[in-house]
Amino acid sequence: MHLSKVLLSGVLALALAGPARAGDTKYTASAGLLINQGNTVDLTRKTTGGYTVEAGALFNPENFGPKIQVYLGYAHIPAAEGTVDRPTFTLNSPRLGAELVYQPWDSQPFTVRVGPSFHIWKADQKGGDPSLYPADQHIKLGWRVGLGYDLSEHWAVSLNYTFTEWRSNPDLPVDATNPSRPSYFSLMGSYRF
Repeated sequence: MHLSKVLLSGVLALALAGPARAGDTKYTASAGLLINQGNTVDLTRKTTGGYTVEAGALFNPENFGPKIQVYLGYAHIPAAEGTVDRPTFTLNSPRLGAELVYQPWDSQPFTVRVGPSFHIWKADQKGGDPSLYPADQHIKLGWRVGLGYDLSEHWAVSLNYTFTEWRSNPDLPVDATNPSRPSYFSLMGSYRF
């Protein structure tokens, strides 16, 4: 995990260096709905999804090719009611990410995006014995890949898939929830100004 954090720090540093180059910069505000996948479904005990919000900057460095987006975001995924035997976890995560945004065809408004992100998952437990389910509050690595469509100069929509980790230690005494890798689809709308 240490190597991935170092590599991710390098990618974020490169992304933040984008404004130093000549080019166009736009700021973005985004919001969207989440659709739970994988361990997220297990941790929340089958809830459908949640919501996400983001604010960021989209850099278009001259002579680079793809655009670079840097963003701060927050995801909230509510849980079903837990019981003594089956706890559930409401998941909240602030995040910081960077991604390459590539437009394969200049004449078409489609984009492809991919990039890493840092997540800090906070899990609020409902039901069960809290001593058996220690929450991991450390920074975790995530990846996002998505497809976008520009509706106009200012408005865009995207469908993204985000894969993260919550616990990476399989030795923790947690049955059926460890290691956990929360993932979700997000259907987002964005405004660029």
